[in-house]
Amino acid sequence: PMLLLIFLNLRVFMAINSRKSSSKEMTYSTILLLIVAIFILCHMPRVALNFYEVLYLEEIEQCGPPVWSMTFSVFSNSLLPALNCAINFAIYFAVGKKFRKSLLKMFQVKNEHKELVLSKSSVISDIKSDKVEVWEERKNSTEMEEMEHTQLLRM
Repeated sequence: PMLLLIFLNLRVFMAINSRKSSSKEMTYSTILLLIVAIFILCHMPRVALNFYEVLYLEEIEQCGPPVWSMTFSVFSNSLLPALNCAINFAIYFAVGKKFRKSLLKMFQVKNEHKELVLSKSSVISDIKSDKVEVWEERKNSTEMEEMEHTQLLRM
């Protein structure tokens, strides 16, 4: 799978570079190549360790794995894949204008008092308190209006 990933991404990169394409397409192809290169760098140590374990399987079964391979395993199986995700996020944030705008918009949810809402529970408590205030305002309304308002609050 790794060789196929390299081959196909290089073909895409060469196809975009060979034709007269816009600078935007060139930027996207460069970003694609960068993301794939980082993926390969972060996952290649794990592949190398797997090859080592296959080649020296009998020795590992008799004596146990060497200490360096257990330490290397921690880095190649957990730290490097997590680093890959973090780097991809940073690349998307730095280069992707739409991604950055959407992400910032997602964290800038504001209530009526123009304060930042930091958690889901605070959003729910704000909604409940707004409902109570609206309900108290509607106490003196007709029965039909109250029923309609109650149905709207449940939606």
